[in-house]
Amino acid sequence: PDRRCGNKWGAEFSAVLPVIQLEGGELVVAPFKVGIGTAFRRISVPDLKVTERIGVPFTGTFLRYGNKLVGLGYLVESSYRAVPSVVVLDEKLQIEKRGAIDASKLRNNSACEFSAPTIQSHYLVYGADCGGVHVFDLNVMQEVSRRERVGKSNFYTFALGSNLIAAVDMGSTDGSLEGFLFEFPSLRPLRSFLLEGTQVLASADRLYVLA
Repeated sequence: PDRRCGNKWGAEFSAVLPVIQLEGGELVVAPFKVGIGTAFRRISVPDLKVTERIGVPFTGTFLRYGNKLVGLGYLVESSYRAVPSVVVLDEKLQIEKRGAIDASKLRNNSACEFSAPTIQSHYLVYGADCGGVHVFDLNVMQEVSRRERVGKSNFYTFALGSNLIAAVDMGSTDGSLEGFLFEFPSLRPLRSFLLEGTQVLASADRLYVLA
């Protein structure tokens, strides 16, 4: 599976979530979109001078994973080929591990590819396929479970417990948010539920509903 975009990459792909972390006397800041990849900057503190620029042939969303980073997006293999992938970056911001993602449905649903990625233990959970839920094992670098479109919404946010996952509609205009409870990480469905509100935010194993 791949994604071929040619010169459109500069406008079509960018890393969604900024990563800013302090390492000793330096800040590590990402992402800066450069060409068809991602550029990290090491910045000294307090003078804020750039001490190192590190290019990574990957574009997408980055999340902290202990003292490493996990990227969800596209691994750049050439000027016209990018493969949907999960990557793990080591402490030196080099690609330590990589695993391809099945892109069969992404080609037909480019408007809602990856959404709401979050990490619990060694599992990466994210939305894709316009309403689907995916679980990716970072130890073995492969997908271990998925559910096709679980409800009416195209986008869900996730609250994760040790053995449960709640997927809730990210926004609603009628004051009612649909949600679904699954076993984790198998995604075996348990029950559905409704929350009163127009928007929901997830943090670890908690859900915050906004009226």
